[in-house]
This record gives sequence, structure tokens and C-alpha cells, in this order.
Amino acid sequence: MAHRFAFESPLVRAEAVSAVAVPDLAAACRVRSTPDTLIDGQVHLRGVPTEAELLARLLER
Repeated sequence: MAHRFAFESPLVRAEAVSAVAVPDLAAACRVRSTPDTLIDGQVHLRGVPTEAELLARLLER
């Protein structure tokens, strides 16, 4: 979902990172389970957010 938003808007950037492949990054970002969407390094959306939930959180920023 985040990648779709990034494709549609130059204001959104999305990256997929494997917590298993890069455990130091996962620990630094406090990722405890996947999927986990991180917005601006602060807002965590645990699990798979709905499109409406992700859009609302992005618009808050």
C-alpha cells in the first residue's frame, strides 16, 4: 500500500526492508513484528493498515 502511494505522489517515499536481513535497522526502528509501517521514523502502523488508515496517518504529517 505504501508503495502505491509513493508511486502516485512524489511526496511519499516507500522502502521495503527485511527485518531478518537487516536486524540492526529493525532494532533501531523498534520493529518487533512484521508487517510494520514506519512513517517519518515515528509513527508505527502494526500489521497491514487499510488504505484509509494509511492515508489518514500520512495526511497528519
